[in-house]
Amino acid sequence: MSDGPRDMSDPLHVMTFNLRGPENPAPNSWRERFPLVVETIRREHPHVLGTQEGRWHQLRPLARELRAEYDWIGLGREGGSGSEFGAVFYDVERLEPLAFDHVWLSAFPRLIGSRTWGNWRHPRMMTWVRFRDLDSGGEFAFVNTHWDHVSANARRKSAHALRALLARRFAGEPAIVVGDFNVGTDSVPYAVLTAGGLLRDADPTGTTRTYNNWEPPVDGERIDWILATADFVVVDARTLTWTRDGRCPSDHWPVQAWLRRRTAS
Repeated sequence: MSDGPRDMSDPLHVMTFNLRGPENPAPNSWRERFPLVVETIRREHPHVLGTQEGRWHQLRPLARELRAEYDWIGLGREGGSGSEFGAVFYDVERLEPLAFDHVWLSAFPRLIGSRTWGNWRHPRMMTWVRFRDLDSGGEFAFVNTHWDHVSANARRKSAHALRALLARRFAGEPAIVVGDFNVGTDSVPYAVLTAGGLLRDADPTGTTRTYNNWEPPVDGERIDWILATADFVVVDARTLTWTRDGRCPSDHWPVQAWLRRRTAS
């Protein structure tokens, strides 16, 4: 737990959760896992949730199940409903979206579905939303992303692109970045994002391997992160390693953080 001045609002509960696509057969098929995913989100009730890998036919029923409390923003990485989404779900009683956009991680960031830098298999992107916190009244940027799993060059350039987005679009503003980065915290991309204290890891002492491959939790590489600017104090953070009857909701463990907006002394 970090110390520092705090306001009186409830901490902002943030989660990143790679849902895993529909590819797996039983017992890890989406149909069988869907109730576990819904239970995870309802039980934990994050105020803002960045998901990765979910496709349109996965996200629609998920949004339907959560619609009493959540709305969402997202776009397929091929445009429209095509391919995977980096969706952002938010608690409508806590957060109000003020603006949003989608940026492709390539040399042509405004070109839908563009692929350069070595990420030839799939286009990669980031979705950002500017929120107003209805509890504290403050505003902040939220960025959700999913980086390439093959190309180290693409991941390095994606880190620089994300850093440039924060500097250009959200200079000096509070920001939270979540995602599946497909690389560990001892990497160059992690160093790029955290250089100069621009972003801070919400759980720097975490040791749980976040990609679980449908197996029990073990120590290892964290490739799913929650990062935040120094405007936030970390109240708590953890990797959520729960199962139901030995079954995992996904092949990634969700990562959570509780953040409180730092205020002047």
